[in-house]
Amino acid sequence: MTREEQVITGLLEECRAVSERLTAYLLLGEKILASSVVLISLGVSVAINSGKLYLLIGLPFALSFLVVYLLFLNTEALSLGGYQAALEREVARKAGFPVAHWESEIARLRHGAMANICIRAMIGVVYASSVAVALIQSVATTSSERLGPMNGIICIVGTSVSILLGSTSIVLSFIAEQRAHANVKAISESVIRNAAA
Repeated sequence: MTREEQVITGLLEECRAVSERLTAYLLLGEKILASSVVLISLGVSVAINSGKLYLLIGLPFALSFLVVYLLFLNTEALSLGGYQAALEREVARKAGFPVAHWESEIARLRHGAMANICIRAMIGVVYASSVAVALIQSVATTSSERLGPMNGIICIVGTSVSILLGSTSIVLSFIAEQRAHANVKAISESVIRNAAA
């Protein structure tokens, strides 16, 4: 086996290893999403059925925590995808034709697919609805005179602050997610070019 063939083989093995790690992140995200949806739905059902609607005040924070963690996992997956795209391009350059091209050609077209846009819109609607429910419930809990005026103000301010923190975290995580693929791809291509020089 020539040195060039060894390099190509090594790059392809790295592509396979990255694919396995990428798959692991995606599967972990699916498991966490499914488990969290069940737990949150169960919690909401218990709160409604038991008449303890004030528990819904924490719903936006729980959802924002879930969304931020899923965005973290997706950012890691997109970063791995950017790295794999750079590896695939280098393999194609060295081999003279594309041997592997999922991340470098196909997956980047999938990132903007309608299904991705729709799921993000649905998450936004669910989150906005939970914010509305939490704010309405914090006002209802305050006006029921169970808490007293000072505790009522603390309840409304606390709910608003948790919503603001959750929303800010979601926005920042989304921005980081959008940049991850391109940034890691550019860094990887730069490192590969410098190593080849």
